Amino acid sequence: MTATKDSVIAWQDSFALGLPEIDDQHKTLFTLMNRLWSALVLKSGANELLEIIGELEHYTISHFAAEETFMRVTQYPRFIEHKLAHDKFVERLAVEKANLASGKVIGIALLHFLKDWLVNHILIQDKAYAEEYQSAKSPAWALGKFFRSLWN
Repeated sequence: MTATKDSVIAWQDSFALGLPEIDDQHKTLFTLMNRLWSALVLKSGANELLEIIGELEHYTISHFAAEETFMRVTQYPRFIEHKLAHDKFVERLAVEKANLASGKVIGIALLHFLKDWLVNHILIQDKAYAEEYQSAKSPAWALGKFFRSLWN
């Protein structure tokens, strides 16, 4: 999980929830964070940074909506707490995007926050709902069917 010139975070098997659609979405979030990292390292202009943060914000909102719908449908008992964590993350992204749009400089501290938040969220909160879902002995195909129904 060490930062390199090209990435601030790398996917590790320990991040996998065993829910392929959600794991793929998390990998996309990592990719977007790494794009932001590269743009910062290359000292890209505000327009490029705004575009990447906008993509990250949009994808995050979409991912969280899918996750939250899944948790409601599966009656996850800690849904409200989980959703509040999502809401705070989205608020932080919106603030950072607004700061950048108003001419403020964003830095590596934002990337460290994003990385640390996402890793901790996956390893603790997301793993909790994944384990609950899997302990209910729900068949693996049910998750894929659920996500296909959202996007059709």
